Order: sequence, then structure tokens, then C-alpha cells
Amino acid sequence: MSSLLRRLYDLVVERLRLDRLPLRSVPYSYVSIEFWLGAIVAASFMWLAISGVLLLLYYDYTNPAEANRGLLESKPFFRPLLTSHLMAANLMILGAVAHFARNFLVGAYKKPREAVWIVGVITGFLALQTAFFGYASIGDKIAIEAINIGSGFVSNSFGEYFGKVLAALAFDVTESTRYLRVIAIHVAFALLLGAAFLLHFTLFEAHGIHPSPRETGWRDEPSRIDETRKDIAPWFPVNFTYIIVVTLGVWGIIFTLSAFLQGLGWVHQLLYQLPIFEGTPESELARPMPPWFLVYAFKLFQLTFLYLPEPIRIPVMGLELYGFSALPVFIASFVLPILVLAIIPFMARGGSTHPLDNMAATATLGLLLVYLAQLTLWGAMTLGFHSTLTAAVVFIAPALTLVPGLQMLKAAKEGENINKPAIRFLALSLLAIALPFATLIATRGYETDTGMGDAITGLLGVVFSLVYLGLVAFASFGGESEPRREEYSPPDLPTPLIAVAIVELFLVVFSAISLTLVDPTASPILASALIGLLLTSAYGVAHVAFRALTLHGKPLGSLGSELLPHSLVVLSLAVLIFVALKI
Repeated sequence: MSSLLRRLYDLVVERLRLDRLPLRSVPYSYVSIEFWLGAIVAASFMWLAISGVLLLLYYDYTNPAEANRGLLESKPFFRPLLTSHLMAANLMILGAVAHFARNFLVGAYKKPREAVWIVGVITGFLALQTAFFGYASIGDKIAIEAINIGSGFVSNSFGEYFGKVLAALAFDVTESTRYLRVIAIHVAFALLLGAAFLLHFTLFEAHGIHPSPRETGWRDEPSRIDETRKDIAPWFPVNFTYIIVVTLGVWGIIFTLSAFLQGLGWVHQLLYQLPIFEGTPESELARPMPPWFLVYAFKLFQLTFLYLPEPIRIPVMGLELYGFSALPVFIASFVLPILVLAIIPFMARGGSTHPLDNMAATATLGLLLVYLAQLTLWGAMTLGFHSTLTAAVVFIAPALTLVPGLQMLKAAKEGENINKPAIRFLALSLLAIALPFATLIATRGYETDTGMGDAITGLLGVVFSLVYLGLVAFASFGGESEPRREEYSPPDLPTPLIAVAIVELFLVVFSAISLTLVDPTASPILASALIGLLLTSAYGVAHVAFRALTLHGKPLGSLGSELLPHSLVVLSLAVLIFVALKI
């Protein structure tokens, strides 16, 4: 029987020429989630494309809110489909942040991969725009507020005439055709995003995966992996199988998290997974706010001291322009972050890929990430306008921690005495913690919720800076050099791993049968949880198959490390139990 299966396998590989695919192969040790964070983004986008086409079949642009409300109540599996589409968008954006942060910390953005990095930045920007118009196309209260906020932002940034033209191009001027325009732009951006993904992947394949700093000693040479190495894994079946593993795992996370958040109910509108329709209890709790990934821009829009005085005079042309007051905020929200990210490869010169040898780039990226996270949570907590003093403290606090922290890590890397840098880091960090609360007391901000939110935001900036410093420290000192194993005699697959695969196979069958017995209209959250368990269990089985394929090239770790990826199945099972107890 085994010889027959082997001959069948060889026949398929030969006929489809799977052993000669023009895709770069990588060492066995590189086939891990550390090097495959981009696959999380790709798998999320893949589900967005599939679910998006299905949702488009039911889309009614004349009144999308009522159409979606009716479909959520009557159409089987429509709610899991819609909520998984929204969750996939969130996971794609979060995965993209993790992907480019990791690539920066290992130096994968430097020569000769500048174009890969820049196209990735553009792809991320397109993802945000695609997601915004996707949220706006739902037609619920959040969509209406997002359109109103977007229109106001554009009008104040580009003047009465140009602002109205841009708003009309984006959202149309009549309500009867507004959502036809919105969904059309959403689809157009999705197609552009797909093209950008393809270009990014093509450039990645042209250069190959970035060599691990553990092997290069943080040098930029060699710039490519030597594909004649003895530990190179064949693209098929190793990479192909791992793509299946990652895809099933990501899709399982999408449905599992969606079910969990739906089971929690209302916590905050940024965590709420369902549309918020007018006349529902949730609509009374919700406040004007765009989708979470644009809350940072919404918060900047509230910092009125950044606005230009009106009118704007152009001496050369003798013109006076009105209504461009928010143009600096638009630049700070959408132009500056892209420019900063795009020029980072050119800020880091020299042959070292170590983040502490490229201090300007490392500090710049760190502050950008911290400020974006700060602004997002600041906007989630407070709605209102803020003084120049308060905002200055909020933005100064992270810098007081992050910059001296990087200097301390730099001294540690170079083997210098770190007493003085450590004392300076500690003193300035304590000052950063004290500043927001001193400002709170001086301005009597403790008398209002907004004032307390400002102080908490400043403190969060310090926390985010410490997290970033921890990531830099882990990337710099956390990994020891791993010698390549040219020859390795693999043991058999461990019995506990086989037992886990059998249990997971049972869970696949159990969840599939349960889905046929559950009414997805009456119990949509339970249906989402079961789909999540089905996908994560299939992921677990695929992961064991992947380890069986790679035993001869990827040594077994400890039993705990081998079982760790299967904790995702345990999480999905726990969410299923949680949801079952809630209904």
C-alpha cells in the first residue's frame, strides 16, 4: 500500500513538475512563523477576497444597512461570513505591522531590498484605504460616521471647492447612489491591493528570503541564501505544506476571535464585531469614531493647534485660499507616516543590519509606532479638543524613555560600562511617568474624563516605549548563533505528537458533524466557533504532517516546543465551550 502511494505521489510530482517550480527554496530552519509573518497577511487577504466576493453577491447599495440587517437575521451563515470578513481585515492590518516590524529588527529592509520594503509600505497604505471603504460600505452607524468624518476631514484639508470635489468622488453627493460609489471604490482598492501584493511577492522572490542575523553575524553579506546548501528544503512539499498550515491556522484564528468577541458582547465599539444599526442598544453606546485603524488620524484632527490660520496667502499668485486649515493634520496623518517609513532604508547606512547600529532609523520607527498606538488609544478613550501643553506632554513622554533606552542598549551591545546610560534611562523614564500626572494636577484635568484620558495616554506612551525597547533587546541579544546541521539522523515522530494529531482529527470530524446539526441562523456565534475549531483542528493535523515531512532536515525540539503550535486548537476549543455556555 505504501509503495502504491509513493508511486502515485511521484507521478503527480513529475506530471505537474512540482519539483521544478521557479520559486526560491529556503533552509529547513527558516520554515517557521518567525520568517513567515508575511504569510499571515497573505492568508488574511486570501480570506478577504473569498468572503468579499460572496458578500458582494448579496450587496444592496440602495439601502445596505437594512439589507445587511435582514440578511444577518435570515440568511444562514451570513453572520459568520460578514464578521469573519471584518476580522480578517483587522488581522491583516495587525499582521502587516508585525511583519514589517520584524523585518526592520533583523535588517531585511536594507540594500538590496529597499524596493521590497517601499512596495510593502505602499501595500500597507492601500490596505488601510481598502478597509476604510469596506467598513463604510456596510451602511450602519459606524459607516455613516466614518463617511461624515472623512468628508469633513477632506473639506477642511483641501478647501471648500477641492474638498467638495474629493468628497463627491469618494462618497458621491446623493444618498441614493452613495453606497454604489463606496462599494465600487472598495472593490477598486481591493484589486490594487492584490496587484501590490503580487508585486511585493515578486520582488521578494527575486531577492529571496533575508539571511538570518544569527548566521550572518548582523552583516549585510551574503545578501542571499546559498541555495546549494545541504540544509535547503525543497519548495514542494515543504514550503507548500507550510503554506497550508499557516492558511488554516490564520483562518481558524479569524473565526475563533470573531466568535469570542461576539460572545463577549459590548465592551467597546472598536472591539464590537457586528454592524451597529440605528435604534439598537449598541447605537446608544457608540460615539462618532472611524474604524480603529484610522482613529489615530481622527485624534490628530482634534488637535486644533496644528491647524493653519486662515486665509492662506500665496504671494506669488496673489491668491487667498480658505478652508485649508486642517491640511497639516492631513499631511501628519497620511503623508508623513508613509514618507518616514519609505525613507527608513536610506537612513540606515553601513554594512551592519543590527538595529542598534542604525540608531536614527530604529529611534524614528520606534517613535512612529508608539505615537500611532498612543493616538489610537487616546482617540478611543477621549473625544474632545486638547491644549498644546497636554499634547506636548503626551508626545514628549515616550521620547524621554525610548531614546535613552536605545542608548543604554547600544552601550551594552558594545561592551561599554552601562551605569551612566542606565541611570540616565531610569531618571528620564521616571520623569516621563511623572510629567503627565504633573500636567493633570497643574491644569486640574482630574476634574474631567478627558484630562484623565490625557494622563493615561502619556503613561501608555511610556509603556509602549518599554515594549519596543524589549523587542529591540530581544532581537539584539535574545538569539544565540545556530550552527547549520549538514547531516542529521531523524528519530521517529514522537508518540505524543501522533496522539495529538489523532485527537485533532477527531475534532475535525466532530466540528464538521456539529455544523450540520446547528442552526446557523438561530446560533450564529456557535456556528462561527465551530468553523474556527474545524479550521484550527485541520491546522493541527497539517502541522503534524509538516513535521513528519521535515524531520530529516529540521531537528525535533523539546516536547513542549513541538506541542506549542497546537495550543491554538486548545484556544479554539475553549472559545467553543465559552460560547456554548453563553447561549
